[in-house]
Amino acid sequence: MRTSWLYPIFIATHVSAGVIKSTTRPLILADINRNGIINGKDITDKYTWINKRGAIFLPNIGDKYHRCTAFDVNGLSLTSARTASLESISKEAVGSIYTLPESTLGSVHIFWKQPGFLLDTGSPWRIINPQFIFNASSLRTGIKLAIDARDLVSHLSAWNGTLSLEFRITDGNITTYNAVAMKQAPVLFYHHLQRVERVLSAGKNETSSPVQNKFIHGLEEALTNVAETPVLHLLNGTDEIWAQDFMEPGFASMPGREGPISLRILVRSAQSTRVARRQSPLILKAGWLVIGHVDEFVQFLPYQNDLGWTITIADTQAPLALLRKA
Repeated sequence: MRTSWLYPIFIATHVSAGVIKSTTRPLILADINRNGIINGKDITDKYTWINKRGAIFLPNIGDKYHRCTAFDVNGLSLTSARTASLESISKEAVGSIYTLPESTLGSVHIFWKQPGFLLDTGSPWRIINPQFIFNASSLRTGIKLAIDARDLVSHLSAWNGTLSLEFRITDGNITTYNAVAMKQAPVLFYHHLQRVERVLSAGKNETSSPVQNKFIHGLEEALTNVAETPVLHLLNGTDEIWAQDFMEPGFASMPGREGPISLRILVRSAQSTRVARRQSPLILKAGWLVIGHVDEFVQFLPYQNDLGWTITIADTQAPLALLRKA
């Protein structure tokens, strides 16, 4: 296994109208241009991942305790990759597929779709590791792959989510390589410009504060005045009235043939020591508040300007003036 990665090897292949033809050297592709389709148009600049170009794969966030129904388990969350069929190789030729750097080996799954597999006997997908060997027959046919991550990227010192999917061929005493750069999708949080589908709040439990009951009634009334009224989901079984204190809804997404493919992720609170990496944080001084909740005096709202949004800041002087007059 080579230890360096993302060094391009020029490929002798023929691409016509985006169709991948047989090649005499190894070629592995993923959805580099992010249109949900893998074809010859994904060959250019496939060795370097940048924000505007490069294959994306999703984390495998599973419900291992089976608390939720599996109505949406359809395999769409797996990222596809494939190799071009190889011609002019001997029957002794062998190949392997793995990821670099080596620190990624325990962070991702690579699945191989076995050809000629009967669906009534189980799944055609098989997990492979760096020791798995593809024979000449598979190399001549072309290999269909799927990739996902085993967990979220949480410690940048261990792995930042970027990897190289490597394809190695050995035929006689000659070994050749090819690779494609990929990166795990980040977890993003929802913002105020996105359409609201569901509103989460703590329920009106018997032991909860009367203030919470009043809040829920007001929230229900406010939602009836919203176009395409969102669903209100109340969290029961807890006396904690601050729903945002124990979870924050987020998502991870990647391009698909029919549009973005997304996973909804509930991130537990608090994650104060982790770095978002998507953008630099906006630091606001909140020391004048007893607790310091930024969202108690700042909100973001849609607005007709170049950004599409604006910041609203609470008037802290008006309530003080009312108190002085009381």
